Amino acid sequence: MKKQFKGLILFLGMLAIASLACQSLTSQPGNDAPPLATEAAVVPPQAPQSSGSPAEACAPFDGIPAAAQYASAPDILINTAGRYTATMRMANGG
Repeated sequence: MKKQFKGLILFLGMLAIASLACQSLTSQPGNDAPPLATEAAVVPPQAPQSSGSPAEACAPFDGIPAAAQYASAPDILINTAGRYTATMRMANGG
């Protein structure tokens, strides 16, 4: 038990020293280390400049076929007087 207690004290002491050393290294003036890849500044993308004409704005969508248009709603194909049920089973039992 005494040996484990000494090991714990030694570990905590080393941790405190390492923490103080790292803190003093980062707060020194003149520490001009380049930023890490995870610290790189993120520049938000800018919207492309356009003249503002609606035709120009819609041009990227010209190749997409339009949805079919109908003159009236389709006929109802289910029995509205009937009673229907559904059973749902979720993967995680939710």
